[in-house]
Amino acid sequence: MDQSDTYTNDDVVIASLQNEAKELEAIEDGLLKRLREVQYALGSVRSRIGSLLNRRTPILRLPDEILGQIFGYGDPTYTKDSLPSHVLASHVSQRWRHLILHDPSLWTHIARQPRTPGYPLGLLHAHLTRSVTLPLHINCGDESDAAFTALAAHAHRWASFEDTELDVVHSRVLHRLAGLCVPVLRSLSLWVAVAPGMPDTILAGGAPALESLTIAGAMLAHVRISFASLTVLHIIAGGTLGVIQDALAGLPALQTLKFGDFGSFADRREGGPVDVPSLTTLEIGWAMSCGADELPVLFSAIRAPRLEALVLRHVDSAQVAPLEAWLHPGRFPCLRSLTLQEVPATPRLIRAFPGVEHVVVYANPYTDCCSVLETWLEPISGEGEDADPWPMLKSISIKTQYHRLSCDPSNLVASRIAAGRPLWKVSMDARILIEEDTVRWLKRRVQFEKLVPED
Repeated sequence: MDQSDTYTNDDVVIASLQNEAKELEAIEDGLLKRLREVQYALGSVRSRIGSLLNRRTPILRLPDEILGQIFGYGDPTYTKDSLPSHVLASHVSQRWRHLILHDPSLWTHIARQPRTPGYPLGLLHAHLTRSVTLPLHINCGDESDAAFTALAAHAHRWASFEDTELDVVHSRVLHRLAGLCVPVLRSLSLWVAVAPGMPDTILAGGAPALESLTIAGAMLAHVRISFASLTVLHIIAGGTLGVIQDALAGLPALQTLKFGDFGSFADRREGGPVDVPSLTTLEIGWAMSCGADELPVLFSAIRAPRLEALVLRHVDSAQVAPLEAWLHPGRFPCLRSLTLQEVPATPRLIRAFPGVEHVVVYANPYTDCCSVLETWLEPISGEGEDADPWPMLKSISIKTQYHRLSCDPSNLVASRIAAGRPLWKVSMDARILIEEDTVRWLKRRVQFEKLVPED
């Protein structure tokens, strides 16, 4: 056979194989198409199965009204690492997205974590739009001019405004707030350091509904506050006693006064104490920042005949004797509630509050607060065995800022029963460990309650 015959035979074979390959490719295409159809059908079936199974998940069986309330408990804060929780939840499912986008109450909190870059304008406008006409709660810092302009356009809806970033540039916050009219604002918190050029008024445009103000004491020397509706004033740090007295004189409706760290007591107002006739709650947040004899000075600077609740935190042992010498049972005739945290165990101190009906004490890792209570309730020598510093005591609450502490108030409860003055109620922070046998014993003798932790 010559070479040409060989080539001819090869051409025939090649042509035959090519035809066969095309047939196989056609079959392959058909199979691939069928495979895709099967895969799509399988995916649809699995998705349907998943949807049916998911319906059995309790949270997905909840009605929209309850789901909306659950989403409302999420964290609305924008951080550098995360969007607000309701925004994240809107990406979980089509149902959740529809629910969240059409529930105005989920878009009323505009909050940014301190030291996080400025609040995104797109997210801000989404909140302002989707909240419709509901009151706004704003917690942010030194936002851009565009962001604050957008917020100011809705000032008539502000229900609360909090600025938590300490920086000298925050005098801009006061300038921005100076001329605003905020008719429904109820709470204003300004954690602003004193800065040059700050205005001498806050919300000169009007805040007729303002009830609560948090402000640095040092600012009271530079900024006038005169809100007739104000019922709660929280002075977070600094300030002088005279300036604070002047501020209190212009707040006739004030009911709650809270102090943080103190400033100077040197400029106490002449002419006696300032009258705060509506004051019912006084909180001394960090008494150790005072000098040894300055607590009586502070108490003497304020006349509060209707004081019903006193909170003392972090009293140094050196401060006890001067305070005991100043206090006597007639100082606070209406006092019914006493909260003590890190206060030395001395029975004479609490003798100044004979009308107390409810006592709150804080447990810590270093002292047994139940033993402290028992020490406070011990009769003082020379006053008789039956002398009871708290004859009206009805309930005690034991709280803590720590985890996994143990405490047993059964001895205290038993001693009150033996004295013929049984307690009506005992409350304890849920983080405090207590034996179940003790709980059962208490429940047979008092109304026992576990408290939800405060923080």
